[in-house]
Amino acid sequence: MANAPLCPRMGSVGAAYFNDGYIEDAVKWLNITANAGHGDSAFMLAILNIDGEHLPKNPTQAKKYYKQAFDIHMKNRDLAAAKEVDDHYKETLNDNRELKIGECTMTEEFEEVVFVTDDRDKPEDERMSLRIIQGGNQDWYVSVAPVNEGAINGVRICTSGGAITSHPGLVSAIADAYTALHNAKHGIREHLPSRQELNDELEAWRRKFPGYEFDGLSLREKFEE
Repeated sequence: MANAPLCPRMGSVGAAYFNDGYIEDAVKWLNITANAGHGDSAFMLAILNIDGEHLPKNPTQAKKYYKQAFDIHMKNRDLAAAKEVDDHYKETLNDNRELKIGECTMTEEFEEVVFVTDDRDKPEDERMSLRIIQGGNQDWYVSVAPVNEGAINGVRICTSGGAITSHPGLVSAIADAYTALHNAKHGIREHLPSRQELNDELEAWRRKFPGYEFDGLSLREKFEE
């Protein structure tokens, strides 16, 4: 955001301590931010507890952090991040069971969301609706159908290939659209940052910390080629 403070978020502070070799301080800050609702911090703690490189290997503790990260991302409707945590959990711990929110798995949690056309001057039976749902395979399904009828024909948007490689940004845009419709359906009116706001904030961080880059999980120091 244009007026965002030019300082790293606390989750990035933990990552910066980690990259500088201060493991104890990194774990302290990552726990603080994870408990404050930062999903990536919990995810990083899960990885630290399972790889055994910087902390004693502790699968029980790792499972706790995987679950915490998953719950945070699902609460925020960040489905791509939740899927990443879920996939990493199953692969790393060789456990094919999905992580759960309460009694629901990630797959069971998804529901269809609907947006009805703003053409209010049309009769009810002529109005169209946009439908978005994520299937058990984690791919997105988007369709347009009469408001009072079920969707028959739709478009599949792959999250593991296809669109994610041929049309970068499309999958995340559909996920954002799903989040907006889901939030409206459930009366959640929280502001969803625009891509421009996120880009402005990212550029502000880059100007303030030119010697660091974000690798998708943590901050790391740039190395001259």
